[in-house]
Amino acid sequence: MERAMREKSLISASIRIKNRDEMEKRTETGLVMGHAYGVTAVKKVTIGDGLFSLFNRQHLFMIRLRNPWGQKEWNGAWSDDSEEWKKLKASDREKLGIVFENDGEFWLV
Repeated sequence: MERAMREKSLISASIRIKNRDEMEKRTETGLVMGHAYGVTAVKKVTIGDGLFSLFNRQHLFMIRLRNPWGQKEWNGAWSDDSEEWKKLKASDREKLGIVFENDGEFWLV
């Protein structure tokens, strides 16, 4: 995915439906089944930097998705304003361009 993003490829994602009744059904986590989301970024972030956390570092591969409707976002882990964002340094959040708005764009791990 990182290579595809570097090469400016168009990448999308969706939740597979089992039958027509599930189409456009909203899940508990805010995502819409059968709906196409555009992938707008792929990043690797590190949690637990510093000398004392040398052995506690965790690398996360994150993907930013955009709902073309411009609303209805993910509300699970790493969603806008979730506690997980506090695990990242402010400078790392700034590099990712984190914006907490109901704009249809959100990060997933």
